[in-house]
Amino acid sequence: MLCVACGQDNPDGSKYCAKCNALLPQMAPTGPPGGESLLELDENTEYPRPVGRYVSEVMHALTWAAHEFLEEDGELEPLLDSVDEVRQRFTEFKESIPTILENLADQQANLPEDPYPKQMRYLNTRGVQLYEEGLTLVDRFLTDLEGDSAEAETLVDGINKILDGNDHLCLCIELTAIRVHVIQRELEKIEVEENKAELAEAMAATGGEGAPQDEPTAVPVDSTDVG
Repeated sequence: MLCVACGQDNPDGSKYCAKCNALLPQMAPTGPPGGESLLELDENTEYPRPVGRYVSEVMHALTWAAHEFLEEDGELEPLLDSVDEVRQRFTEFKESIPTILENLADQQANLPEDPYPKQMRYLNTRGVQLYEEGLTLVDRFLTDLEGDSAEAETLVDGINKILDGNDHLCLCIELTAIRVHVIQRELEKIEVEENKAELAEAMAATGGEGAPQDEPTAVPVDSTDVG
């Protein structure tokens, strides 16, 4: 089980990396998710879920702006700016979704027994779903704010959903990085074995090790011999 942080190969069943102590993301709680009827879920597939927050500058700015506005009587402008930044990042990411899903579908067709494509499709689709639900709640709060009917809980719920969506997408990216690393290592092993086989064939063809050798020419015995 490879650690995406340092590349350490850990024993199966490990929760933390033995080298750098990073959480191994594939050990996130698994099982058929509940309450997600819009997703095509396979009851025989275990679906990974995030176990912690993925911290980023954008997400930190959003949560801090919301805290300042709700708890510290802060200004609205920083919150609006943070929401706009999150929305822009999410919109840019969504443009890549069709390609991501197409690639996963191709992998599923070629490797029907491999759970990885289903797991990544779930994380990606669920992450987008949570993001959109969160932004909808935040927009509702901002609209209600204009009519003095906004409830703080609506904003909090919206931001939590955005954070959850971000965690799902980040976990998807992390597991994909691990997958790519594993594949690269396997390809390197195959390449090494192929190179060894080619070298052995070349040596055999050119009289290298293992090829028949000519007998050495005998040295004539003369009077200078001491034997």
